[in-house]
Amino acid sequence: MLDRKNGSIAIVSVIIALSDLIFIILNYHSSLDTLNKDTADWAQQVEKLFKINLENKSTSMQQLATFIAHDPRVSALFKMGKDAVESEGGGPGKENSAKQRNKLLDLVNPSWQKMTQKYDVRQLHFHLGPGSTSFLRVHRPEKFGDNMDEVRYTVVDVNQTFKATKGFETGRVYSGIRGVVPISFGQTERVEKEHVGALEAGTSFSILLKSLRDNLNTNFAILLTKEHVQQNMWASFVKKHFQPDLRLENYFIEATTDKNIRSIVLDNRISEFLKLPGNIFIKGKSAMQVCTFPLRDYRGTKNAALADSGIVLVWKDASKQWASFKTNLMHNIIFAVLALLVIEIILYFTWQFSRRKLRDIIKTKTKEINRHYYHLKKMIETFPIGILVIDNELDKICEVNPKAIEMIGAPEKEIVGHSIKDYIKKNESGDAGKDEYLLTIADGSEFHILKVEAQAEVYGKNLSIISISDINQKKKQEYEIIQKEKFQSILEMAGAVCHELNQPLMVISGYGELISDDAFNDKKAIKEYVSEIKVQIDRLGAITKKLMNITQYQTKKYLDGQIIDIDKASDQK
Repeated sequence: MLDRKNGSIAIVSVIIALSDLIFIILNYHSSLDTLNKDTADWAQQVEKLFKINLENKSTSMQQLATFIAHDPRVSALFKMGKDAVESEGGGPGKENSAKQRNKLLDLVNPSWQKMTQKYDVRQLHFHLGPGSTSFLRVHRPEKFGDNMDEVRYTVVDVNQTFKATKGFETGRVYSGIRGVVPISFGQTERVEKEHVGALEAGTSFSILLKSLRDNLNTNFAILLTKEHVQQNMWASFVKKHFQPDLRLENYFIEATTDKNIRSIVLDNRISEFLKLPGNIFIKGKSAMQVCTFPLRDYRGTKNAALADSGIVLVWKDASKQWASFKTNLMHNIIFAVLALLVIEIILYFTWQFSRRKLRDIIKTKTKEINRHYYHLKKMIETFPIGILVIDNELDKICEVNPKAIEMIGAPEKEIVGHSIKDYIKKNESGDAGKDEYLLTIADGSEFHILKVEAQAEVYGKNLSIISISDINQKKKQEYEIIQKEKFQSILEMAGAVCHELNQPLMVISGYGELISDDAFNDKKAIKEYVSEIKVQIDRLGAITKKLMNITQYQTKKYLDGQIIDIDKASDQK
């Protein structure tokens, strides 16, 4: 019993420990979900800020291009350059085109050099329309005359609509954030303004990413797909611009705030993450928040069916968040362990107190049960009927009371263990009742008993309790009563016969004595006597027939008793 109690305490303790463990696990996953949610919120905010800054940067490039394009000297020289190219067959033009190109370069180059030193400006490019034909790359003057209709959609749109455009776009030499404005010539009321071409000012992502990193304490990288780069840039510039350390799987690293981006990507499982935009919290020694979102160029913003130009990779050191997470987890573990200890101590003392109380209750109830059992046993032992207890699974007698032992006539040890069928069988006689059986006793003889059976379950055992009572005496009494009744009937019948036969026999006897007297020889009287004797003999025959035809029991008073009423009892009338 004590082992069972200790087992119960162990089970309760295990359940409490498991509850604590579940609490820790749930808390762990809840805290981890919070980190992931914070990462998702952070990613959403970063993407929003990136797009705002990209918009602002392209707007500033557009403003710079507008400022230069509205200089009358610039528009005049650009107009002369356009005329020269057209007169010299288009494309790069010839000597006059080169002359006008150099004049325009000399005009804008000093200011350009100062701007590139102080501000984040990388490109200043004059384009001739329609479409996009390079007239002057101020940042690379040796390259001109090439057509970029399939690359520079910002410029094509400006030369077609005469409206400014802006956005990210990859050219033949660079990828950059660009602002493009139309350049017109003609300022008088009489002369209508003439569209000359487009001026583009552009910058790289470097300053934009540096500003975001400083403000957000977050690293950025612009990754352009190989397909996008190879489709737009000249192969020589791809090879020159994207050295091996700027290539990462299927991407080219256009700009980054961390030169160790390759090792960061490869060491932190970001490589797989690049295949699908999203966000993730990377656990471990160097915990990080990472997100990626698609980068769309100018043309991609106009046509959603086009593929992304690349992705923006953003990552941030999350060591503090991870340390805080682990600290909270450790606190939860300590709290759970302390709670477990406190509960175990309370459980122990409660169990000890309850066990003492339980022992007292069990002791009291045991005494009561033993007392009741003693009285019950005494009562069963003094029962005037036999009691046998049968184990139904074994089909064996397991207990008998003294009366049953007396009835069977064998010691208890010889009865216990036998099948009940060895002693009791059904009484198949016609006059037997449904509960009437025959009991076979030790000497092999049998006598009649009444058997009553009840089912009970004790300590998990299926038992039958059978009571047997001797009905031999009852049978004997019934037999004597029947015999007495039969004898009484015989007496009544004999009395009736004697009564009925007495008179005719007396008459016959009387007349017979008269006839037999030798002194009496009156023949006439003898004849009358014989006739009367014959009448009485007939009367005797009638009585005999009535006796043979008695079908019911009818009596009549006779002296101090009663006899059969032969006339009423017989069907012979």
